[in-house]
Amino acid sequence: MSENEKKPSRPAGERRSTEELHADIAKTRADLTSTLNAIEDRFNVPKRMRRASQRVAERMRGMRDENPAALAAGVVAVSLAAGGLIWLGVRGLARR
Repeated sequence: MSENEKKPSRPAGERRSTEELHADIAKTRADLTSTLNAIEDRFNVPKRMRRASQRVAERMRGMRDENPAALAAGVVAVSLAAGGLIWLGVRGLARR
């Protein structure tokens, strides 16, 4: 518990109610869940890649809806670039 969240001190011998204990346990579980989710998001590379690909797909859908000609031109450009790289690679291997 941080210094800002300290509970007021109780008189000696006063016990906490069951409801207070359950509330504290629930808060602690929620905090732990939040921390574990943050750790997982940070270090789970496949999950991060999946989210990144989903963001790219959403952008592509948005571009398709807003400007289909630009999307088609982009797809053609990427295809030509990939084809050119493959052609250069095959050509380089053939010359050996």
